[in-house]
Amino acid sequence: MTNEAIYGLWLRLGYGPRLASLLTRLTTRAGHLPQGAPTSDALANHVLAAVDDRLIAIAEAFDLKLSRYLDNIDLSGTHTREAIPLVIGLLREHGYAVRHKKTFNAGPRSARVVTGYTVNSLRAPSVARAEQRRIRSATHELIQKHRAGQPTTELAERLRGRVAHLRRTNPGAAAGTERQLAAAGIDL
Repeated sequence: MTNEAIYGLWLRLGYGPRLASLLTRLTTRAGHLPQGAPTSDALANHVLAAVDDRLIAIAEAFDLKLSRYLDNIDLSGTHTREAIPLVIGLLREHGYAVRHKKTFNAGPRSARVVTGYTVNSLRAPSVARAEQRRIRSATHELIQKHRAGQPTTELAERLRGRVAHLRRTNPGAAAGTERQLAAAGIDL
């Protein structure tokens, strides 16, 4: 979600341009909502609420199940291929870019991963195993660089967001990562 979309949201909520600009600077980083920030999810949902009614209509027209988590839109059913172009058109009408590499029609045996969470397990959503491995690898890299006296600020900032993402559905794994870092003298 871009800072332009967030600025527009603040304006629509009734804030003047100066305050909307300040709030945008406080809630975005490098032109986008930062992953893991406590405000990011709510702001993304507010911005995308404008497309929800039409998304629901598209899903109903094709007898599909719709779920939207932040900026991830998932449709399931037998006619998803027909609905995807309509959803892309709707998003483009509202000024959103659609990454084609993130647009796909999964088969019946594929893992359903939404914003890094596996959602088709019998349990609650969980951070995908591949992402958990990448977080463990980044944790190890950070510890090694810290011990070697190398700069770690940027790596620690990226890992902080990833651990916050992990904490939402896998609090035990996030706590374990934080304990491992604390034992190495690193505080996220």
